[in-house]
Amino acid sequence: ISCTLEDKRGDFWFGTVGGGVSKFDGQRFTTYTTAQGLSSNNVICGIEDKTGNLLFGTEKGLSVILYNRLSTGKEKLNEPLFKPVTTTDGLPGSTIFDIVEDNEGKLLVGSGLGMAVLKDGICSFDKPGAIEFYSSATGYPINGGNNIVADSKGIIWIGTLSDKTGLVRFDEKALHKTRNTPVLVLQGVKLDNETICWNDLLPVSNSTERSTKPDSLATPANVTEEVTTFGKVLSETERDSLRRTFSGVQLDSVALWYPIPVNLVLPHRHNSVSFAFNAIETSRNFMVKYQYKLDGYDENWSSIKEEASATFGNLYEGTYTLNVKARSPEGVWSQPLSYTFTVLPPFWRTWWAYLLYALVFLGSLRAYIVFRSRALRRENRILEDKVSVRTNQLQQSLTDLKSTQTQLVQKEKMASLGELTAGIAHEIQNPLNFVNNFSELSAELVGELEEEHQKPQRDDELEVELLTDLKDNLTKILHHGNRASNIVKGMLEHARSSTGEVLPTNLNKLTEEYLRLAYQGLRAKDKAGATGTPERNRFNCALETNFDASVGRVSVIPQEIGRVLLNLFNNAFYAVHQRQLTTADDGYQPTVTVSTHFLHSDPANSPERATSIARPNGLGVEIRVRDNGTGMSEAVKAKIFQPFFTTKPTGQGTGLGLSLSYDIVTKGHGGNLTVSSEEGQGTEFVIQLPTVPTG
Repeated sequence: ISCTLEDKRGDFWFGTVGGGVSKFDGQRFTTYTTAQGLSSNNVICGIEDKTGNLLFGTEKGLSVILYNRLSTGKEKLNEPLFKPVTTTDGLPGSTIFDIVEDNEGKLLVGSGLGMAVLKDGICSFDKPGAIEFYSSATGYPINGGNNIVADSKGIIWIGTLSDKTGLVRFDEKALHKTRNTPVLVLQGVKLDNETICWNDLLPVSNSTERSTKPDSLATPANVTEEVTTFGKVLSETERDSLRRTFSGVQLDSVALWYPIPVNLVLPHRHNSVSFAFNAIETSRNFMVKYQYKLDGYDENWSSIKEEASATFGNLYEGTYTLNVKARSPEGVWSQPLSYTFTVLPPFWRTWWAYLLYALVFLGSLRAYIVFRSRALRRENRILEDKVSVRTNQLQQSLTDLKSTQTQLVQKEKMASLGELTAGIAHEIQNPLNFVNNFSELSAELVGELEEEHQKPQRDDELEVELLTDLKDNLTKILHHGNRASNIVKGMLEHARSSTGEVLPTNLNKLTEEYLRLAYQGLRAKDKAGATGTPERNRFNCALETNFDASVGRVSVIPQEIGRVLLNLFNNAFYAVHQRQLTTADDGYQPTVTVSTHFLHSDPANSPERATSIARPNGLGVEIRVRDNGTGMSEAVKAKIFQPFFTTKPTGQGTGLGLSLSYDIVTKGHGGNLTVSSEEGQGTEFVIQLPTVPTG
């Protein structure tokens, strides 16, 4: 325990060596350390002042608990409770040996280096001049303050550890203190840390009268400053070198007493400035302190310094004002001394440089506009040629369509001519409407581009947006033109007069060949687009065949029947693939089953395959194509054989496949094509051909 005190609330405080400060309130102990803001855990002394504030001296300055913190009674261990007062606030030393409060309320703080006097107590220690300190460094024979006593007459007795001083009697009232503010002067200005004779940089018209000697340009002011600055009179060569080095520096005049340039203007290459200043103090000049701030460069005043100089480097262009103030040994601050100067911008940030930048930018912009205008005109010509080609193709498509319609009208067996014509008009009109609409929009975009080009100030972003829209329109025109072309091709195939020859054909072999052909073709297409596709989404299908060997050879047109089979197989594979992509059942296995049968007219012999097809001998064949795909609703089944009806997405089917197959089977071979389906379970197509087997 290094010290003990009882405060006004009746709490006991114990300062310790290494353990901080402990408080005992009659029931329990509370310990405060550096975690709660104590300057050091090594506490040497402590007191309570007249206002109830607690002060503890440590090896690292004072630690203060203000009374308003104690009076709440709610101090917490995890909150900073102590307020530090250290050498940065004006204490003469870090280690505090003793703290005394005299009759006038002054606090006397003794340290190993001297004594500090807090004139207004601890609450105003941070005010200017609130702390006065006395030591051998400040001109007083006080080498320490290890023990301090203030008697009733105001005499301070200081016990030290020095053999020379021993006990010191100190009468503060006997001191003759001056409260005059220091006289502060600016003594010199340097550029790039080089000493300059400012009179040598004055313009000839502004300098004092030159000497009448023809071989000298020196004036009394020049000579005086050169001697005081360099210790000699400069030669003309040295003066010329000085002027060349600091060419571009402008000033109106030089102050009379100290060589300070007036209205200094600096080129940007000389934007490092140093200032020397001094406060006139005859007795204790070594105790004068300084603060400075450069307006336009610093936001706050500098810390209190002993150096009577300041340097500022790499200054941006602008006008700056240096403010300097000095503090006397008694703590009295002077009024700020101000000095204003200007730094010019570098040539690349001058107004004429910005004007040049603007001219270069405008020239580049004009060149770019001319280049883009020519490119747009060239692209417009290309687009017009493409539109012309697409228009000719559409005209040709319309011509082919008319020819196809004529052929369809001429076909005697086309009983559904009216329905087909309506379907044709609807399907062709849709892509033609897209082509016409996007062609009109493209023409409007071209007009807007021409208007934008004629404006004096063009909007590049608007031009890019118009060109993007024009490109999108042409892409859509091409897409819908291809749609119309595919529809026309399908119609031509539908209406084409068959020139195939009826031949004895091995129906089982033909069916198996087209089954493998359709499957391998779809597999190849799926493999080509399978990059990045999950494994379960890649197309795989189980093929099941059941061919009746008694079918043998059948008289059919093999190319036409092959086209029908290929279309049915493709539809079956599409259905199982769609179910594979949409089902949540991981155990689903796409399956397509194909079977052939020889038909009998006697239901007793073959009741499950009885047919109503009339033939003299009552014989025929049957081909069944079954899948376990998505199936069809009743509404879809009712329209499945109508021309141009399709359930596939736009661009993936024309709706002519089943219509064409139906015509080939029923009208080309006198057979029958039927469908049965259950939505979500699968579909089965049945081809019945009343053709006599040839063996």
